[in-house]
Amino acid sequence: MRFAAAAVAASSLLSAALAVRGADVVPPDLGRVRSETGASRVVVDAVVKDSSRRAVPGLGKDDFRVKVDGKPVALESVEWIPAGRPEVTPEELSGLPGRSEVSPSAPMEGSAVNELPKGRLIVFFVQSDIGRFRTLGHMRLLHEMGPFIADLREDDRVAVVSFLSHLVLRLDFTNDQAAIRRALGRAIYHDEPPRPEQTVDGPSLLARLPADEAFNAYYVEDGLRLVAEALEPLAGAKSILFLGWGIGINRVPKEERLWAEAISALYKSRTRLSALDVSTADYHTLEENLSAFAEMSGGSYQKTHLFPGLALKLASEELAGRYVLVFEKPSRPAGVHRIEVSLPNRKGEVYARPYYID
Repeated sequence: MRFAAAAVAASSLLSAALAVRGADVVPPDLGRVRSETGASRVVVDAVVKDSSRRAVPGLGKDDFRVKVDGKPVALESVEWIPAGRPEVTPEELSGLPGRSEVSPSAPMEGSAVNELPKGRLIVFFVQSDIGRFRTLGHMRLLHEMGPFIADLREDDRVAVVSFLSHLVLRLDFTNDQAAIRRALGRAIYHDEPPRPEQTVDGPSLLARLPADEAFNAYYVEDGLRLVAEALEPLAGAKSILFLGWGIGINRVPKEERLWAEAISALYKSRTRLSALDVSTADYHTLEENLSAFAEMSGGSYQKTHLFPGLALKLASEELAGRYVLVFEKPSRPAGVHRIEVSLPNRKGEVYARPYYID
């Protein structure tokens, strides 16, 4: 993989960021919920695509090779989780020690109870702009959004946030397709809408996204961190579709730390980010950072200015299913550890986070 300079610098800051926010161990609520997955193991979500960019199901342990810091590690388990099947069942969750501490259905003070996620959890993160060319890119992409939304399953839940100068939650998790379309259509506006109604019959983003912190999130990396932290208590893997144009846009040293904190929050919440670049350009100076950020989260990067419908179709295919890889954490000094996931005997492209931290 090719990483932008900011990504390389950010990787060296991941350890420091997690020292503040907690080590990247894998408690039961963050991994595939099973009795053997604990702090001594690492859970990696991987998407495998063939030459036509379609998801590849049906692989097992013998199909994957995993290296940590360049040395092979043995996989304990590999499980294919297709769209439409929940990763975590209530029975598995109830059988865990300390369920009341890790259950995503444990209510927050003053909030409604969040149920266990039954389908995919998807957050649209819309990075708006005052420039007409990027706004045109957003409008072009949103115009093609119909088939993507129509293909959502009944148990899927979608939330919509936007970012201009701060983070705005426009829609809490819902399967109401009309509401999703309306929220996405309004996400490019530079307004300050009232807080949306909180989901009361399922997972809620609003319940865990503090309004004051969202208003004071002046950098897009801060906004991404807050969304990831709000997703962390919810069991299983999640996805962010980033409809935007840049990461590290101010080119100041502070952004390297914010980048690292955002990536570490994505790791802890098992959230992968796929970037849909709305810039109306064959190339621009911010795309390397955006592509590198997506790769560091285990996601992909796509341009949308020529074939927005195709970009959305490819993003939808990435959500068709994923593999959950579990391996025992090797004995290494604490710090940032490189993960390499490959298919030694099969053709296919693997998208998985390239680091874990302890």
